[in-house]
Amino acid sequence: MKIRYYQNDGKLKNTCELSNENLKGIAGMLSKVILKNKSIKAGYADPFKFNGDKSEYDGNVSDYIYLWTFKNLDEDKKKYNPDDGIEIQKIIIEDIEDVYAILYSNPRWGGSITNKFYIEELISNDD
Repeated sequence: MKIRYYQNDGKLKNTCELSNENLKGIAGMLSKVILKNKSIKAGYADPFKFNGDKSEYDGNVSDYIYLWTFKNLDEDKKKYNPDDGIEIQKIIIEDIEDVYAILYSNPRWGGSITNKFYIEELISNDD
């Protein structure tokens, strides 16, 4: 069980063990989570406590993380209405097999506005 960090060009930058402490490092990043049942979830990661629209950062990760995506995002035009808000998925950490995260992928850091894990086709078996 690992967390893999990728650059925007799909090159693997770093790998670490999946742990609550290491999950702090994916905060805000576009992430793909592989669950033990082999289902896949993607979105911007929030590993901290979540209360409505805001994260309650206390520096701790509980038993779950959140993945959020933009509601009603036009992927082709890269536009959305901020008033539409976000969709939130709660992921139980115990159910996670692996995590793939794209460094600096959040639009706040200059990343593209997207809900798609856009380097998926570049990722191969990096073990």
